[in-house]
Amino acid sequence: MLLRSAYLRSGYELPPDPGQIRFFESAAQFIENMEALAASTDVRVGVAPHSLRAVPLRELKEIAAWTRERKLPLHMHVAEQVAENQACLREYGLTPVALLGREGLLGPDFTAVHAIHITAEEIGLLAVPARPCARVRRRNAILGMA
Repeated sequence: MLLRSAYLRSGYELPPDPGQIRFFESAAQFIENMEALAASTDVRVGVAPHSLRAVPLRELKEIAAWTRERKLPLHMHVAEQVAENQACLREYGLTPVALLGREGLLGPDFTAVHAIHITAEEIGLLAVPARPCARVRRRNAILGMA
């Protein structure tokens, strides 16, 4: 499977990072590029909005709707770092997992990557049968969260 990542910004209230800006696109551009990618390969594709840090909720919902209309997998980093949770709380009043749960984005097609800094209630949101979680040991070790 080929996952294409979406990056629309550097983070909540952050200026564009010069090292990331080449990856930025709008939700409409991302969807257009996904359609072109899917049409150009026989490999199964999936959609990977990087995180709520990189893709604001409004655009994430647009990308997720497009993804689900096509029955593609949705793969996203959530609760990887404490700073990510804090930024999400400032922007939306909820942690990433709680926000995704409230918005109905945690479907059986959703893979949560990392999900390190989560509460018992959020474990319950992610523990629905058939919902995958991806633990990335090397990255977590680098972050000191192995």
